[in-house]
Amino acid sequence: MRLAWNRNPRASYKRPVENSSSLPGGFRPRARRRFGAWASAVAVACAFVASPLPAAAQLTAGRASAATEIVHVKISGPLDVGTQSLMRRGIERAKAGPHALIVELDTPGGEMELMFKLATQLADANKDGVLTIAWIHDHAYSAGALVALSCERIYSSAQGAIGAAAVVEVRDGQVHSIEDDPGKAAKVNAAVRSAFRAFAESHHRPAALAEGMVDRMVGVKQVRTKDGELRVVTQSEFEDGTARAGEMQLVHTIAERGNLVALSGSQAVMFGLADGVADSLQDLLGMVGFAGANIVSVERARSEDLATWLSSVYYVLIGLGLMALIAEFKSPGFGLAGAIAIACFALALFGEYLVGLADVPHLVAVGLGLVLVAVELFLMPGAVWPGAIGAALVFGGLAFAQMGPGFLTSPFGRELALDNALEFLLGLLVAVCAAGVLSRWLPKTPLVGRLVLTGPSLPVPGGAPARELVRAPQLGERGLALTPLRPVGKVRLADQADEVEARASGVAIDAGARVKVVAVEGLRAVVEQEAERGA
Repeated sequence: MRLAWNRNPRASYKRPVENSSSLPGGFRPRARRRFGAWASAVAVACAFVASPLPAAAQLTAGRASAATEIVHVKISGPLDVGTQSLMRRGIERAKAGPHALIVELDTPGGEMELMFKLATQLADANKDGVLTIAWIHDHAYSAGALVALSCERIYSSAQGAIGAAAVVEVRDGQVHSIEDDPGKAAKVNAAVRSAFRAFAESHHRPAALAEGMVDRMVGVKQVRTKDGELRVVTQSEFEDGTARAGEMQLVHTIAERGNLVALSGSQAVMFGLADGVADSLQDLLGMVGFAGANIVSVERARSEDLATWLSSVYYVLIGLGLMALIAEFKSPGFGLAGAIAIACFALALFGEYLVGLADVPHLVAVGLGLVLVAVELFLMPGAVWPGAIGAALVFGGLAFAQMGPGFLTSPFGRELALDNALEFLLGLLVAVCAAGVLSRWLPKTPLVGRLVLTGPSLPVPGGAPARELVRAPQLGERGLALTPLRPVGKVRLADQADEVEARASGVAIDAGARVKVVAVEGLRAVVEQEAERGA
């Protein structure tokens, strides 16, 4: 089960009959400031008395030239893990030089968890001094709407559209509305609404529009207050305002209750969600003060497609790795099963590293965990704490490698992190059960059964009965350790000439020590060292 976005929403709104220039009160988008000339003069004066402006500030002050580079990333089609990797490369390129990034959007949306990770990436880039600009070339529906809201500036083409971010649930390949379960719908919508509202407020955009994109029961109005200010409010805020002696006068109904907010490019500008309408990248550069700048496009690479594929089989790799690790524990020395386990974990972490989620701490945690598990198996058998700590580091590193930085800083992110942890634990339980079943079932299959020496005896020419080639050890039998048991190795029992696989029941047993069978696991003996006999 996963949460995704409604990619074919039925959203409606009442189209305004006035444009932004004819609205009473002179409503202007955020990009238009009456004190712009004074701000420019102050900026020029500061250039003579202060240190040089950062690169992004110089660009926005209108100093772009042909030598100026602006990084451009295009997100087209449904969001996937490759999109996250592409975004990471674009942000790193912008940090290295121009400190400005244009994110071109033409997407119907994607999974909710991925949406939050992309928005967090852009928010972190804003904090690091990168000027992020969203350009809605065609549409930014669902998760794409939050990607746009997480940018410092938003522009749209005339045919662009944004909004309609209803959450849906995908089960068994089918899309189901979460509104079928009122309890779940209330919980999920509250979490997603808070995320949309927080990103909108952080960039001084109407929070009511952001909430109305997610929850169809919000209802959004444009009103005029008593002092003549135009505001965008929710239906509840409007009802409260009119109840207080008519503090709000209705101007437009943007979305009735029961409909999601979905805005065209011009409407997004009119209601203060976007900063302007730009029909081409060159128009956009001129509007943001980068006229004449050189556009450096970061294209999607094959590594993004590889990251997408590895992410789709992440839990398969983890499950196979766990099953191979369990098989390795039950076999002597280090063999094929251990190599398969390491390869599966490495591929899973590599996929998350390509995306930018897995980092050095995750790799160190998994590596250190495997070392501690090996210490328990080969150096300190019977000691519990190395294996327990090692297993916790391995599972924690693999689980947190999916979350990325800043994932636990919001209630929405923490809820998704909890879901990931539960999914990981469920996968671990399935892997352990599958390993137990396969270890009992595979030896009985025709193919694998031929590889196992069974059968009580073989006839010897001349009629003399042959001794058993392979038989199960018996409780109480005594023998000699042929190899060190740390904890698995080989022993020879008193009445058998062949080697028998054995596991130490407690501390490690050195080669040459006398042992006694205390338990039997199939054809494997569980032994303990006998005390030395007196002279």
